[in-house]
Amino acid sequence: MIINLGLGRTPDSARPITIRSIISALKKADIVSVKFGTGGTTLNYPPDEIDLYKVYSAIEPNAMKKMIGIHPMPSPLCPVGKNIYKVLKNHTAKYVMIWR
Repeated sequence: MIINLGLGRTPDSARPITIRSIISALKKADIVSVKFGTGGTTLNYPPDEIDLYKVYSAIEPNAMKKMIGIHPMPSPLCPVGKNIYKVLKNHTAKYVMIWR
């Protein structure tokens, strides 16, 4: 449901192009099916088989990089930056497994 706050415009998250983009990403990830013509979108799996990670990854392809962002070129002079990838590597893998 969209609530009109009297501002004269639709919130960006409810604009048709945003909705189409999200539906398209979910279709590409085989989460939903879309019927052409009159339209209609249906889930391809029961809701309890669709996890948050799959939906988020479909909509945001670089999901893990955005959630667990590590600078790609840390300074070799920085004691934290030069070792952070080695330290977080195993923890990041565990985090991904929890999401899935």
